[in-house]
Parts: sequence; structure tokens; C-alpha cells
Amino acid sequence: MNNKTTITKKDALVLIACMVFLLLTLGAVGPGGLQRQRSALCLANLRQWSFAWSNFFADNDNKVIGEKNIWDMDQSSPLYQWDAEAWPDILRPYYRDNDKIRFCPQAKSEIREWWGDKYTAWHIPSNLTGGIEYAGSYGINDWVYDGPDSWGGNTTGRGWSSPDMPGAANAPLFLDCVFVGSIPYSASDSPPQVDAFPYYHQNRAMIGRYCMDRHGRGRINGLFLDGSVRPIGLKELWKLKWHRQFDTNGPYTLAGGSTLPWPEWMKGFKDY
Repeated sequence: MNNKTTITKKDALVLIACMVFLLLTLGAVGPGGLQRQRSALCLANLRQWSFAWSNFFADNDNKVIGEKNIWDMDQSSPLYQWDAEAWPDILRPYYRDNDKIRFCPQAKSEIREWWGDKYTAWHIPSNLTGGIEYAGSYGINDWVYDGPDSWGGNTTGRGWSSPDMPGAANAPLFLDCVFVGSIPYSASDSPPQVDAFPYYHQNRAMIGRYCMDRHGRGRINGLFLDGSVRPIGLKELWKLKWHRQFDTNGPYTLAGGSTLPWPEWMKGFKDY
């Protein structure tokens, strides 16, 4: 991510606001207009997150969340030692006055449980937080972590430690998600058998936490490690570079021969 920019943060926010207004004006016309509006607002949220992450990188020697950030946390925080999934705490200085951007407009309502779904947010209850509650409907890619204590982490040579690493444009950073984060291991991770199954952890099938038709036509929205923001096809999730050794031509992809079947609810979506 290039931090040598002549555009000020204020200029960028004004530009985003103008873009959102235009998108909302155009999107309100015709069938599905409300869903398009919300998707446009979601993309605007993620562009604000792109600025937040860029500022975090600039303050941390162009590194992603790492051990130092965990050590610097208040040890009473419920997210202490959650590695990359401590992002709601660690990035708080960069979004302090705008808690709303933790929520996709399609999934703003909170459920009083851990897991969200397509239209509701995940929620970390206050009995684990010392009175501080966290909720949202985006989640991090846990492989974006610089330290040996991550869930799978850089000790195996697979994690992303900097936005400057080759391949960052296809490395997911922050996406629509039913939980605060996930750590996809394998290109053979099976998709959920129903849309937005809330707790998808069996057999380490962790891509499933992002796999839900939140924005229609088989799409979610996402922010990539290079700072780019765009819609992502659900089947495209199996083409992204979740970690540096992830096979982007696996058995669910066209390049891999599409040898594994999709569940019924996903069969009509675009193949990749």
C-alpha cells in the first residue's frame, strides 16, 4: 500500500461521500434498488476501513497486526491474545468516533450471541469484555498477522506480514463475515450447505464464514491487503490468496477442473 499520496484524508472522505451519493441516486432506481444502495454503502464503509488500515500500517513500519500490538493492549480486554482477531481493539484509534463502520448496512442488527449471519451482526458479549461490547458484520483474514502466535501464522511461512508483499492485491484483508475473523487453510475447504450458516468451523472449512449471499447475485464485499475494495463472487472466494501457500487453482475452481460439487444454493452463481 503506497503511503506517498498527495490526497489528504479530508479530500478522500469528501470524494467518497460524493461517490456514495451518486451510487445511491442511481441504485435507487428499479428492482433491488435498496439492496444496491446498501451494497454501495458497504463498499463506502470498506473504503473508510482502507484509510484506517493504511494509517495503521504507516504508524507500524508498514507491518500488519503483530505481537507488539497484542502486548500493547490492555490485558483486561476480551480480545487480548486473539492475535489478528483483536482488530476491533487495536484499530480503535483509527475509527474511534465511527463505530458504525464495523457494520455492513445489510447486517446492522445485533444478535446477542457470538455468531452473525447474512442479515445480523456477530456479537462478543459484555461478560467477556469487562463491560465493553464489540459487534460488527465484517471479519479479518487471520493470516494477515505478523507473529508466531497466530492461529496458523507466519511460523509456517504462510502468513501476510506487510501490505508490500508480492500478491497483496489478491490477499483478502477484511470482508463481510459472520464472525470477527476466520483462517481459511485449504483450497478444499467445503462451502456451507445453506446460505450464511452462522457457525461454520467443522473440518476447518473456514472460508464458509465469508460465504453468504449478502449483497445479491452471489456476492460479498471485501478489502484487500493492497488497499483495494471491490465486490467478490462467492465462488471467487476459492480463488483468493488467503495465505501465501494457498492453492488458487484448487478443486472448486475452473482451473482446477471443478472436481468438487457446489451445494444447491450456489450452483447458479458465477464460476471462477
